[in-house]
Amino acid sequence: MIKSKKGNTDLLFKWMFGIIAGAIVLTFFIRFSYVHLSGESLIEGNRILLTVDNKLDALGVREGTDVFDLKDDFSLGFDCSLITSGDIMGENFFERKTDKIIFGPEKINDRFISIWTKKWEAPYGISTFYYLKDKGSNILLIGSTNSEEFSDFTGKIPSIMGVPAIETTQFNPADFTSQARQSNKFTVVYFDRTPYDWSVLKSQYGSFMDLEVIVVNTAYHTAEVYDYNGNKEEVFYFRDEMLYGLIFSGSKYSCTKDIAMERFNVLTRIYTEKVSRIMSKENRQECVDLLNEARKMLEAYQNSLTKTELYNYFEKIEKQNLQLEREDCPTVY
Repeated sequence: MIKSKKGNTDLLFKWMFGIIAGAIVLTFFIRFSYVHLSGESLIEGNRILLTVDNKLDALGVREGTDVFDLKDDFSLGFDCSLITSGDIMGENFFERKTDKIIFGPEKINDRFISIWTKKWEAPYGISTFYYLKDKGSNILLIGSTNSEEFSDFTGKIPSIMGVPAIETTQFNPADFTSQARQSNKFTVVYFDRTPYDWSVLKSQYGSFMDLEVIVVNTAYHTAEVYDYNGNKEEVFYFRDEMLYGLIFSGSKYSCTKDIAMERFNVLTRIYTEKVSRIMSKENRQECVDLLNEARKMLEAYQNSLTKTELYNYFEKIEKQNLQLEREDCPTVY
């Protein structure tokens, strides 16, 4: 009888040992699989970000358009100098720093991305602007089609970007209710007139949707931006290339615009130093005098405090460069 109890105890011990050992082995393999899958996810996320950045590199050498196929639905984000993928609150969130100036929606949740690249010159080359859009981000431009300025501006937007221009007097918000409600983000851009303000459009399209309204004042190169909560921000743009950026990025415009202006300041300082070096080697006094005037303009240009000063010195430097060219002198750019 005692022997039988001992045998039962040994058997129970073996069962318990087997269960514990099995649990340890199972835990090991589960953890190994999780780490392995997490590692694969990390590699895949970083690979996609690298692919996107390299694609933008290739497009940046020229002005033009392209459609980038991610091969799969993948959430991409563009935030100032970062390209991100995944949910910032999730485990599969990745980010990559970029030196490119990218204007686009905060999030792209589509397989296909339409890309338009355009050189920003002020008047010398500063940088390449990248404009991005997916099918879920819809933009309407509302203005006077009788205006040569409006027609010229909207006519330069490639059809691949899918941004229609509508005559102000023909715009009826109800006509776009279905499109607005099916959009991840819906942006209405008014040029110089505002027939329906943000609150009217929000009431028409529904409080649940991401609606932004931009009111552009072309005479003063400024705009009012109303985000999805109706909060207003007043911004300025420097040349049409930057206005395109505002249209494609909406309420996320200011950060990218600030990066562009920082680059403008750096390049202007470099051109100022370039002109000083040229002056020191120039023998013709008439050229030295013209270059010295150009140098002073560049210094004032870099220190401009208002958009009016920016535009004024832009024109002065452009004319001075033409004058240097006519006199067969070294030019600023």
